[in-house]
Amino acid sequence: MSGFLNTLKKDAEKLKEDVHDVLHEANETFEKDAEEEYETYSDYHDLFAWADGALISLPYTDEQISEKDKQMKMLAVMLVKDQVLCAPVNSTIKSIDPTQNTIVLQVNPEQTLAIKVCLSQVSFDRDATILVQPGQKVHTGDELVRFHHPIEAKSKLLLLEPKTFDHFKAKGYAPKAKPGKILHDEILITKA
Repeated sequence: MSGFLNTLKKDAEKLKEDVHDVLHEANETFEKDAEEEYETYSDYHDLFAWADGALISLPYTDEQISEKDKQMKMLAVMLVKDQVLCAPVNSTIKSIDPTQNTIVLQVNPEQTLAIKVCLSQVSFDRDATILVQPGQKVHTGDELVRFHHPIEAKSKLLLLEPKTFDHFKAKGYAPKAKPGKILHDEILITKA
């Protein structure tokens, strides 16, 4: 009987090792797939309109850009004619400043953007519900802010990182949209 139990014990130990090996291999495969997916995700950075409305300008491409636009590192300006602001790119919410009507988006360690709505026209605190929170991952088109009623307000997409437009352009970013009517699912700036 002890021979049978010893064989059974050895078989159980072998099975335990086999299961451990299979789980370890599956975990490594999952981590590798997740890393590859993240690389693909982090390489895709077309920037979309963040609301329906009218694209006013893409200042970063203008040779005659104003000093104010340079200092603010303004990528795009639009007149929002919508009830929602959407994520212009896959990113993580880095911060929200309702008193300044600003949401900061971390695209990757090298790229940070901000969406700002002009204060004189609407207030996140008074006129809207913020639908996201810092640390939350969002995908392009996800709703960030819902206003209590459709608004018409000037809004800006700002470049916080990299530090200069030249660095941004060097990464292959180029304008895709032209001033005029635009929808939130249209590409403003593309990465070649």
